[in-house]
Amino acid sequence: MKCGPGEKQENITFYDEKGDMCLQIHFGHHGQPKNHNVGTDDKPDYWHKHEYKIVKNEKTGKDEVRKSKLQALTDVERSLKS
Repeated sequence: MKCGPGEKQENITFYDEKGDMCLQIHFGHHGQPKNHNVGTDDKPDYWHKHEYKIVKNEKTGKDEVRKSKLQALTDVERSLKS
């Protein structure tokens, strides 16, 4: 995934046993550093994850994907960077 001119970012996507996306790990800020900092202003950390859940919409009865808020990576998740 591109972050900015000439930059690329590594991402890892995980799927559950049904084939639905359940986790995305991003090793960068997607070109949007202000929206993807899980560190501090003094020590920014742009490596983050989003968890996904499939939930049934009570009004329509259809399944929808819900994305979690931005979360910092665990040490194990950080070790997945190639």
